[in-house]
Formats: sequence, structure tokens, C-alpha cells
Amino acid sequence: MKKLARGVQGVLPTSTVQRLQQAYQKGRLQVLKFRQGNPAPNAKIIAVTGVSGKTTTAQLIMGLLVEAGHKVAVYEPELHGESVGALNKGLQAAHAQAADFIIIEVTPELIKSAALDVLELNTVVAVNACPEATLLLKRAVDYAVVPDSHESSNLVIAEHQIASFGNTQEADVKIGAVKLFRKGTEISLVLDQHTSITIATFLVGHANVSNVAAAVATAYILGVPLDALAEGVARLEQLPGNFQYVTSNGQFTTVIDSAKNEQSAELVIASAKELAKRRLIVALAQDVHQAGFLTRMQHLVDRLVVVGDNLPGAIEAAGNPEEARAIAERAAKKDDFVLLIGEAFITKDQ
Repeated sequence: MKKLARGVQGVLPTSTVQRLQQAYQKGRLQVLKFRQGNPAPNAKIIAVTGVSGKTTTAQLIMGLLVEAGHKVAVYEPELHGESVGALNKGLQAAHAQAADFIIIEVTPELIKSAALDVLELNTVVAVNACPEATLLLKRAVDYAVVPDSHESSNLVIAEHQIASFGNTQEADVKIGAVKLFRKGTEISLVLDQHTSITIATFLVGHANVSNVAAAVATAYILGVPLDALAEGVARLEQLPGNFQYVTSNGQFTTVIDSAKNEQSAELVIASAKELAKRRLIVALAQDVHQAGFLTRMQHLVDRLVVVGDNLPGAIEAAGNPEEARAIAERAAKKDDFVLLIGEAFITKDQ
């Protein structure tokens, strides 16, 4: 197919080439399905998507289902591949393990490959709004889990098949009081407006609260017993780049978070501000944020270092992530909190 694509490029419009590639990929999966049958005929497929938080939410859902006694497999496209063939192999491996549920993290690339088009989805979980969620929620699935801001009337399934989560009174899983600790978070939730539970997670920060609520809503609509929710969430202890402590030398603390967008970064910074004993020093791995965001964050923190140039105001610039980290940690004194935001910081400490 790659040779064919190269051959027609320059002859046919780009959009036509893309349609040919998608048709080929979809046809290939249908052929594989015809030859080999459904790669995982006995498993229920849960598609998890969102601009951010889908990996964390997928892992939380797995913990909840395992706690309820199910066998669960998670397919991470960025790790295992985003092609039709790669997904098919992943589904076959899950089938060999007799998985009851297969959780697929849905990326834009996986949607483009058309690999999901011929699969029956049991549940779609939208951690937050994104084009992938919009597409998946148009499908006739058994269950949907959505933020309470989502317009449920647009979905093609019945109201009782939908579970919402968020801060509003109407949310099926309503987020109440949140307590942050340096090694975890305590979250009060109200299910169906009458059942109150308290969930403790090893994950730190406000950015993880919605992830936990989305996972609990998923488990709840799939019939996980209430007494399994707390232990199920507690199964997930840490994820690389999720408010990950990498330095605690008795003087200052350094935390890395991958925060992929401004909303996530702002929540992470707010969490670090709440947890910091003294000063908060923040380094951003790359200058992908808008000037307005950088200016707001500059006023929230005690020192802000950003990789890039032409920065607004008096924001300190660094040439690369290593330099940004060095500047931030050299400036740190006793009881200061150093927050490194961006995936470029993660590999250094794995």
C-alpha cells in the first residue's frame, strides 16, 4: 500500500489518496475478520478517548474491572501500534488471554486507520471533548460515559445507557469535595444523586479527579459492585508523567507531569501551588502555549522558565528541556516545589 500511495501521490489529490488508504485499511481488517473470525469474539470492547487523561482513565477502568473479578486487557496504540494489523494482533492476544474486557485507547491516528470501523464497541468513554469522541458517540453502542457538559440528547442510545460525570447536580457521578495530599487525592463522589462514596487514589492533583470520576462512572454503568470501587481505584499506584515525584532530597521536591494541553497544565500548576510548602518554580518543556496562558501562569507561580524564545513579559527562556530543568532546580531552596511540565522531561527519569 505504501508503494501504491507513493505512486499516486502527485497524480491524485491528497484527499483522494487518503480515502484510498482508508478504504484499503478498512478492507484489510474486514478480510482478516472474514478469514480468522472476530479476533476477540467473547470480549466486550471499551473505547476510551479524550484530548488528555485517556491513558490514566483506561488504567483506572482496568483496575476497577479486575477488582470485580474480570480479566482485562488494555491496548495502547502509542505503545503497540496504530495500524489495522497491529490492533488485530492486540485483539488476538487479548482473546488468547481469555479477556472479558478489552480497553482500547483511541487516538486520532487509530481513527484515521479505520481499524475500529468494523469492531463492535460495548462502551465509549469520553474523558473530555475531542473529534474522536464525537465520531465514536455517533455509533450505536451499549453504553456511553461522557462529561456532564456533553449534550446527551445528541446520542443515539437511550438515557439509561448513558452515565455522566462532573461537578453539576445532574451528573450521574457528581464530584464533591476534593482533598489533595502529597502522595494522593481524596475525592467525594455522589452516584445517582443518592449514594455517597469517598475514593482515595495514589494519583495526585485536580487533573486526575475527572479521570477517577470517568472511570467510576464506567465501572458503575457496567455493574461493578459499589464495594469494589475504592479498592479498584487504589490498584493504580503511579503512571510515568502523571504528577510523578522524581526528586525529594530533603531540600526541595521535583515533580514531572506530561500535561498535553493548557487546561491540564493549569490544573497541574494549581495542584502544585496548593501542595507547595514554600515557593513554586515551574518549567515548561516547550513553548506551545498561548501568550495569555503564559502570562496567567507567571502570576500564579514564583518563577516560570519556558523552553523557547519571543516569550511575553519577563518570562525566563531556556534553550532546551535540560537547561530549563537545570535553571529551575538551581533556583530551588529548602521546601521549594519544582514542577516540570512536558513529555520531554519524562525520559530523563525513567
